[in-house]
Amino acid sequence: MRAPRCAGRHCGGVDQLAGGAGYDFYLVDNSQDQVSERAGEGSLGRGEGVSSAMPGFACSTSHLAVDLVPLALVLYFLRKFSVTTGRALLAGVAAAATGAMAGELSCGRGWSHVLIHHIGAAVAVAIACVLLARVRAPRSYAP
Repeated sequence: MRAPRCAGRHCGGVDQLAGGAGYDFYLVDNSQDQVSERAGEGSLGRGEGVSSAMPGFACSTSHLAVDLVPLALVLYFLRKFSVTTGRALLAGVAAAATGAMAGELSCGRGWSHVLIHHIGAAVAVAIACVLLARVRAPRSYAP
């Protein structure tokens, strides 16, 4: 990762930020800062030209942490009914949606990162919900 690129010496005020070849990191400190890339030297699209110091698994970890409370709630409410795989899977997907929405709002990386670290974490939460619901004894056997 390169140091921030700025037109001015201290990157204060309104700046013209210009990138070079490869990925660039920009310090945008003003809503009127302008970022530009030359043809063939990068992109300003989602996940391209966006650099992060955090490793990819940080998204998976935060996704799983955000999903703990909804997962606990759906497991609590699943005990009130007879457990079916479909019901437990649907509850797990609902719990996983919380972290997926929070993660997508704060992550600007590309589709492969989303597939591995966001959707992968959501699938893990849904499977964990099915397995944990099967292990726990229900309080009722009513459908």
